[in-house]
Amino acid sequence: LNGNYHYPNGIAANQIATLDHMGYFAISPGDTGDWVSLPNPLGNAPVAHRARSYLHANCSGCHRPGGTGQGGMDLRYQASLSQMNVCDQDPTEGDMGIPGAKRIAPSDPEHSILLHRMLTLGAYRMPPLGSHVVDSSGTQVIRSWIESLTGCP
Repeated sequence: LNGNYHYPNGIAANQIATLDHMGYFAISPGDTGDWVSLPNPLGNAPVAHRARSYLHANCSGCHRPGGTGQGGMDLRYQASLSQMNVCDQDPTEGDMGIPGAKRIAPSDPEHSILLHRMLTLGAYRMPPLGSHVVDSSGTQVIRSWIESLTGCP
C-alpha cells in the first residue's frame, strides 16, 4: 500500500496520495503514511501496523461504520483498538463451534473468530467474495498481532 509508483516522467509517488491530490476520491482516504504492504518491504514495521494495514485493505471496505459488514466492527486503519469493537468481544455471527470464542481473544489466536474466518474456505469465509484460497501471509500477520496483544483498552 505504501509503495511508490514510478511514473513515465521519472517521478516516484504514492498512488493513493497522487489520486487523492488529483481529486479522484469523493472522500479523501486520509494519510496513508503508516500503512505497509505484505510482505513488508522494509522488514521492520511493527506487527500491529502490518496487521492493521492488512485489515484496512482487505476488510474495512465492508467492516466500517455504515458499511455492509455484519457485527458492527470498524476495521479501518485509523480506528483505535477500542473503536474496532473486536477486542474481547463476543462474536455476533456465530462462534464456528469454538467454545469461548471472541472476535479477537488477546494473546489467543485459537479462540479468535476474526482469524478463523480468514482460515476457513467454507460458509464462514472472510472475505466472502473474490477469495478462494487462504492468504498465508495475511493470516500469519493477523495471528502474530493477536499473539502480541496483552489485553484490551
